[in-house]
Amino acid sequence: MIAKAGDCHEAGFQQALALLCASYRRPIYASIQRKGFGPEEAG
Repeated sequence: MIAKAGDCHEAGFQQALALLCASYRRPIYASIQRKGFGPEEAG
């Protein structure tokens, strides 16, 4: 999925990228907030 999401010439890359972003958004957001950034900065 990561390889497909990184290759704009690959069929289905937009769907793979969207799934990858959706999968990692919450953990990354939480990590940024734990470092002391507020919701607007982390979002």
